[in-house]
Amino acid sequence: MEPTIKKLKEPLLKASLWEKSLSLENQFLEVMDIQAEKLLLIEQLLQIRDTRVIEQVRELLKKENNPVVGYQADGRPITQQDFIRKIEQAEQEHESGNYQTIEELGKESEAW
Repeated sequence: MEPTIKKLKEPLLKASLWEKSLSLENQFLEVMDIQAEKLLLIEQLLQIRDTRVIEQVRELLKKENNPVVGYQADGRPITQQDFIRKIEQAEQEHESGNYQTIEELGKESEAW
């Protein structure tokens, strides 16, 4: 590599390494902040005496572990578990031959 090109690239490489180092440090601090927040929440949960609040926290955690991934035509939410269950059911129906082809559906729709 030519000396002038090397001299030009050197500060860029150092800056890139510095940015990567800062990024890793920020990620570490974010993890530490999250851990500190969790500990604060645990302390607060231990102080709660109202069972309704505990139930609300439980429901919130259920939603976190089973997020809404879509909505029915009538607006009802579809959770991730419901969606997976419906896919598995559809696969079982297909494997057992319980389905209509496009041609069959087309013939049926002509009679509507």
